[in-house]
Amino acid sequence: MAAIAARAGTTKPTVYAHFADKEALLGAALDRERDLITGFLFAAYERSSGRSFEEQVVGGVEALFAYAQSRSHGYPLLFGPWSSAERLMLVGRSWTASRSGCRA
Repeated sequence: MAAIAARAGTTKPTVYAHFADKEALLGAALDRERDLITGFLFAAYERSSGRSFEEQVVGGVEALFAYAQSRSHGYPLLFGPWSSAERLMLVGRSWTASRSGCRA
């Protein structure tokens, strides 16, 4: 948590003020990314409503790629072969990028 706080430009107590423990922080980050990717996919499904199955599949794949491109730190958090510790470091990078105004 100290490394995440340092990378985010804040203090460990501030991180703990928002998240009870590492698992809560990781869970919140995973929930956020799940909600974002779900939004990308459901928007694609709505756009391809009434189209052929093949066009719907293409729309879904394109949405997945759009999510991966726009969430360069979030995509590997969901889909990377990371350990819990590595996922926490990705959370720290994502938090740092979002605090600095970068797209993460």
